[in-house]
Amino acid sequence: MRTVLALLLSFAAHSATADGATSTTWTTTLQDAEACVAQSEPDVARAIDCYSASIGDCVGKPGDQFLGCLRRNIDELYDLLSLYTSHSQAKDIAARYDPARCPGMYDETLGLAQDEFVALCEFTALSTQVTAGHIASIWGAFPSGE
Repeated sequence: MRTVLALLLSFAAHSATADGATSTTWTTTLQDAEACVAQSEPDVARAIDCYSASIGDCVGKPGDQFLGCLRRNIDELYDLLSLYTSHSQAKDIAARYDPARCPGMYDETLGLAQDEFVALCEFTALSTQVTAGHIASIWGAFPSGE
């Protein structure tokens, strides 16, 4: 799962354009990613790239827009989560990427305000759970050891 987290964070850091790109919903991204994910099997890194529209949605937005975007994404991801938790690794992934743990992980040396850190952490946790579950729903399982 560390691979998934690293890929999500790395992609988010490099994918967004700050020129006012329109927001993309996760629902749309999941629908649009289906064929891409199917063609990516068994390459998890390539499959994660299929979610680029939503993973990079908030990156590059200034202050309050960044936080608002993260919160909008978090709300949508919470709404979608129950649809993608039936695969065999769902409990393990949920335990490793539990958004409830985010407030206790805050570290001021990272240079983010606590609310931004917590929102980014929750976004990462939830997007990891949803993308892993979506991949598992298409591939039949999420690859073990990722």
